[in-house]
Order: sequence, then C-alpha cells, then structure tokens
Amino acid sequence: MEKNDNFNRTYPLPGFVLLLIITIVPTLVAVAFGFIALPKIQSSQNILMTMAYSAILALGCSLASIILGLPGAYLFTSYKFPLKSFFIWLFALVLFLPITVLALFHQVLIGESGLLSLKLGKVVDIPYPWLKTGIVLTLFNVPEVIILISLWWSRIDNSIEKCASTLGIKKSSAFRHLTMPRLRPAIFGATSIVFLRSLSSMAVVMTTACGTPFINSASQIFNYAAAGDID
Repeated sequence: MEKNDNFNRTYPLPGFVLLLIITIVPTLVAVAFGFIALPKIQSSQNILMTMAYSAILALGCSLASIILGLPGAYLFTSYKFPLKSFFIWLFALVLFLPITVLALFHQVLIGESGLLSLKLGKVVDIPYPWLKTGIVLTLFNVPEVIILISLWWSRIDNSIEKCASTLGIKKSSAFRHLTMPRLRPAIFGATSIVFLRSLSSMAVVMTTACGTPFINSASQIFNYAAAGDID
C-alpha cells in the first residue's frame, strides 16, 4: 500500500448533505412527535420498558459501528489501494439503500432458504432476536461511519504526529493522545447520526430480519395513536 497524504476531501460531500436531508430531518420530526406524545403514555410500564430497550439496542449498534468503522476510516484516509474508488462508491450506495433491502439481504444470505444455509445444509439461525437486529443495523451503519470519519480525518494535519514519531514517541501513543482528541467531533457526530438511524429503522429490521413483528417504541406509540389513546 502506498501512503496517501492528499486524500480526496470532496467525494462524500454531496451524498452527505443529501443523507442529512432525507434521514436526519424526518427522524428529528418523528422524535419530536414522540416526545409530545410521551407524557400521555408514560404511565404504562410496558411502553417505558420498550423505549428503554430500543434506546439501549440503538446505542449498542452505534458503538459497534464506530469500533468497526474506525479502522476502515484510517485505511481510506491514509492509503491508496486497488479498487479504493469502487469501495467508496459502494459505501455511498449503501447509504441510500432503505434498511429493508439490507434486512432482506440478511434473510437471503442466512435465512431458512438462504445461500449460506443451503451450503451448510442447515439453517444459520441466531437464537436472540436482539442480537440479529443489532448485527443487521451495525453492518448497515459501518459504511456511513467510514465515510463520515474519513472525511473529517482527511482534513487533520498529521505533521504533529510526524514530529512526535521523529522524537521517538510510539505511533499508538501519538494516536491516542494527539489524533483521537481531534477526531472526537467526528466520532460524536457519526455516533449521533447512527443512533438516530438505528432507532428509526429498528422496527423494519425486527420485522424483516427476525421474521416476527416485534414491537419497539415507534410501533408502540403508533398503536396508542391508532387506538385513540393519544390525541
């Protein structure tokens, strides 16, 4: 691999702006209406437990996506390698796919009639629905984390790290004390976006990937609204 100090800083911008428009704005509106309705349903312990479950699972998916996406962001920021442009456009394409597509792909791959299940002669089944949902959401969000963090990372001046290396400081120590503090805004922003997307997409994944219409906070609020309990 060849070191690349002039990483393309502009390729994710149009897609990133469009991504914000089509995902974050509707999600914020939905969350706002959810908070408006929350005082009317907070007396139900089932609702609160469901919302806590959804929030914890979305947070876990966000942290897993960040952990898996950071090495990829470093790779795309620092090196040139074959098919790099192809992977960039592939990740950008994944960002615009609806979550239903990934959940169905999960079923095609390891479902009852999935390709991997047929090859192994048995169904590759994950016994815990929350784990299956978390895997699908994490895989769906890793490309987004890579693009968001690599965009920020490419704008960071690495001359300080080079000076530290010249002075004999280990790369791991320089990364922990010099690079990571400057990456915190990007990590926090990516985590926030991934958390909101995971929270808003959870009902779809639970229905398609898990095969059972599991109930999360969004569907709970919808059921109460449909029943006339929320004005």
